Amino acid sequence: MNFMGDQVGKIRFSFSKKSRDSIERAISYINHNAPDIVTIAKTPKDYKIYYRKWFILISTIVCAPVGIFLLWKSPLQRKFFQCSLTAFAIAVIACNLFFLYPKTLDTHNLPIEETFNTLPSSEDNNVETEPSRTSFSDTLTAGHYTVGVDIPSGTYKFFAKSGLGNLMSQSLAVNEILDSGTTAGNIISSATTDELSNILLLDGDILTITGTLEVSAGCDNAGELTPRDQSLNEVELEYGIYTAGDDFPAGTYDLVWIEGTGNVQTDPYDINLGINEIFGEKLGNEGSYTDTLNQSLYDEDGENYFDFSEEYNEINEVTFITGFKNVTFSEGDLLKINDIKIKLIPSS
Repeated sequence: MNFMGDQVGKIRFSFSKKSRDSIERAISYINHNAPDIVTIAKTPKDYKIYYRKWFILISTIVCAPVGIFLLWKSPLQRKFFQCSLTAFAIAVIACNLFFLYPKTLDTHNLPIEETFNTLPSSEDNNVETEPSRTSFSDTLTAGHYTVGVDIPSGTYKFFAKSGLGNLMSQSLAVNEILDSGTTAGNIISSATTDELSNILLLDGDILTITGTLEVSAGCDNAGELTPRDQSLNEVELEYGIYTAGDDFPAGTYDLVWIEGTGNVQTDPYDINLGINEIFGEKLGNEGSYTDTLNQSLYDEDGENYFDFSEEYNEINEVTFITGFKNVTFSEGDLLKINDIKIKLIPSS
């Protein structure tokens, strides 16, 4: 039950089902003795389906940020339930970020010998001439970056410009969670950092960035780049499961969001080559998804009675991406697309 007043705003009063009869008698007494007080009666059936508890629970399981957003918009949920479910969802997200890419990975299947063979040896000091090296700097977003192809070899400094995600390399030269100061990142601040330095990346290594993280990367001793040798065409795909080699040519692509909100995943999933990310339009921008969520933010007079811009920003910080670079598909690999349309652009 919500009490509205010009000076106090909206005050919410919650009560149990067993008190319903008493509350209804009190409302009838008020209506009879104070006819100037306007009462508007609504039952849960009068509200949209996405306000219901079962819908919010399913939304939280499928996509926690969207579920939590609906949870706090719903006029049907009690404060205790809102706080409890929010705390649970944040804890699950934090655990996933911390454990999905652990600090120590299983290195039994990594090409150890090849990695060590590329390290500088003492014999290199006797070489009279070295190839010229220049500085390099760029902003890197979600994707895989092969050293010597997408980014040059060198000793790097990294700084989190925006978002939250993992920064790691196949050789284990780096494996950290970087955070630019997001709300979710503050919860797991002991496991995150915003800056790294002295990270040596050698030709053939693969640097991976996940989530919404945008990283400023730079080095002063950059090596040379060799472009990919592949001849592919752009492909547009929507909801479904597609096989590389049958539905589109195998190769390396940049995945770009077109419309919708959903998950994109490769099967089998290779942490250094594949993808498992949520794509979607940023909340707060003009678009069908935002418009749908905004419908219930207005009262009967058409006035916005609560500003959700801060909640939009917090969700955008850790949830939706619109692109992922350099996903490599071998013959027979599956690409699973849920509820969205994307474009595959050949990586250069």
